[in-house]
Amino acid sequence: MNNKFHIEIRLNVYEKLKDHSLIILFAGKAPQKSADETYNFVPNRNFYYLIGIDEPNIIFRAYKKNHKVEEYVFVEKSDPFMEKWIGKSISPEKAFMNE
Repeated sequence: MNNKFHIEIRLNVYEKLKDHSLIILFAGKAPQKSADETYNFVPNRNFYYLIGIDEPNIIFRAYKKNHKVEEYVFVEKSDPFMEKWIGKSISPEKAFMNE
């Protein structure tokens, strides 16, 4: 899916949202399989539908005030050591591009 799809969905939700409303969504995390292994990660469906990011441990926050919406995406700080083992995670700059 392209980013425009998720932007349109969010705008539709924001139109229906009352002033001084807050949306907080968590992508989730992969369940533990054993001490050092996890199952495959599947993002929370609501989170993915609105945001379109399929990475764990990301939080989305939107707040509507005076008919304007402020959106924030919180991502974990990158860890160069862990990136060797599990790959790079999304950067804060790329996490939530509205273009």
